[in-house]
Order: sequence, then structure tokens, then C-alpha cells
Amino acid sequence: MRLDAMCLAAAAALLPAAFGAAEKTARPPTEEEIRKIQEASPADVPARPAQPRKVIVWGRLAAHEPNATAAKTMEILGKKSGAFAATVSEDPAA
Repeated sequence: MRLDAMCLAAAAALLPAAFGAAEKTARPPTEEEIRKIQEASPADVPARPAQPRKVIVWGRLAAHEPNATAAKTMEILGKKSGAFAATVSEDPAA
């Protein structure tokens, strides 16, 4: 019985790929969400780095809807605080 359930779960997981399901696209953050992120972000950091820092925000943004908002948040945090420069990429070679 357990094997039947596992086979059914595997079939359900693979079914969209078998029929060529379109890849999900992430919804970009709204202007209101961006405004809230900017308001909540600190304007300064407790300690300045001796040299400029770089952060790469990597991932498949379409794979999980909040990823686009998280990436935008990192860009805003870096720009507003001056603590780091964020680069957002879906390219694994980045």
C-alpha cells in the first residue's frame, strides 16, 4: 500500500512536466511593497566596511513567488545603507 502511495505522489509531481506545463513567472513587487521596504530599511549601518562589499542574490526567481521581492529588498538595503552592492541573477555562472 505504501508503494502505491509513493508511485501516485511521483506521478502527480511529474504530470505537469509530461504535458509541458508553462514555467511559473514570479510577480514583481508592487510600488506599494517597494515603498514599504524602503521605509523599513535602515539608512545607515553601525560599521562601515573598509572596502566596498558585493553581494550576489542568486536563484530562480520564478521558482518561488516571494523571491522577486526578496531580491528587490536586498538591492534596496545595499543601496540605502551603502554597506554593499547587490547583484541579482538567475544565471548560475554569475
